[in-house]
Amino acid sequence: MSVLKDKKINFLMANYPEEGVATSAWLEKHGYYKQLVKQYCDAGWLTRLGKGAYSRLKDPVSWEGAVKALQDQRQLDVHVGGISALALYGITQYLLFNQNDASFSLFSTKLKKTRLPAWFLQYFKHGHYYQKKLFSSDLGVTPKEVGNITLQVSIPERAILEVLAITPDKITIQHASELIENLNRLRSHLVQAQLEACLSIKAKRLFLCLAELYNLEFFNELDIEKIDLGSGKRVIGKGGTYYSKWQLSLPSELDTDFSIGE
Repeated sequence: MSVLKDKKINFLMANYPEEGVATSAWLEKHGYYKQLVKQYCDAGWLTRLGKGAYSRLKDPVSWEGAVKALQDQRQLDVHVGGISALALYGITQYLLFNQNDASFSLFSTKLKKTRLPAWFLQYFKHGHYYQKKLFSSDLGVTPKEVGNITLQVSIPERAILEVLAITPDKITIQHASELIENLNRLRSHLVQAQLEACLSIKAKRLFLCLAELYNLEFFNELDIEKIDLGSGKRVIGKGGTYYSKWQLSLPSELDTDFSIGE
């Protein structure tokens, strides 16, 4: 009982991270070392989520709270991106719930690889993590309120390029094209900046090709000459229809009313 009455446990319960997850790094920083943490777990004050992470009592843990712990407590270079970011901006109806079985997408787009801790991967089995060097900087990754939590999230102009970078391996070309068709409100100056910072030739060509095919308003405001589109032809999936302007072959099922690049 002395453990339960300890002032340290009272302080811990009162000052627990609002996101619901305390990592070993956070606990040690505040003076709670392994032996004491084990006592708190045995007493029921903490619940072990996996090696290196704990929740208070039996509080539910959301994916947002867990990502917050990765970003702030572990200082990991990960952000919410791709389809999940577009959903948070209301651009797609992609499902996001405050449940541990929700699907969500995390990206790390720097050269140095960032590994997610085992507890996170085990607890959130429906999370998708993409480690790709896609951009030359963090431009377009910004704080955004997600419920009551502030997370680092890609802006839509960056998120769609993250989607296209994993097309068609993880996302179908049909799904990607449907997303772009609904992006008429993208801000041209931010699109320009993201395209110049993006390192994926495939993603940039696919974005520009589809944006032109769908006659999106921002397209004509772009300065294509400032964007590195590489050289040589690119094939998406099995190809089928070749758009010579972009040196890009797309599956024939997308060739409906399109006429450019013939």
